[in-house]
Amino acid sequence: MKYADFGSLAETAARGLVAASLATKAHLPEPLLELVRLRASLQNGCHFCIAMHTDRLQRLGVPTERVAALPAWHEASVFEPRERAALALCDAVTRLSPAEMAALVTTIAVINAWNRISITFEFPPESALPKSAA
Repeated sequence: MKYADFGSLAETAARGLVAASLATKAHLPEPLLELVRLRASLQNGCHFCIAMHTDRLQRLGVPTERVAALPAWHEASVFEPRERAALALCDAVTRLSPAEMAALVTTIAVINAWNRISITFEFPPESALPKSAA
């Protein structure tokens, strides 16, 4: 299949992906989002996306040094702690198998639910600890 085929074959899905991409802009700065998009694209080996997100980062005024350092971000000193956290999460999620991804996302969803219940109903921390053998 060719590039032009996707939009016509999966028009609703394409619109949904674009809408999801646009929705993230309200919560995080665009340069951070583009760094994460480029990092995932580098890991996945998608030349189209690498070219697109590299161009976007340049148009956003992100210095070339930072873009060039992205493949070795662990060792590079040009990234802020917030960016490092986002890149670490990107690496972790991008490298997961589908089964691992499902297990991790489910685990995160479940603990978030338990956290909300515990906070709302003020579970006392001591009740989570094992009873001492008295």
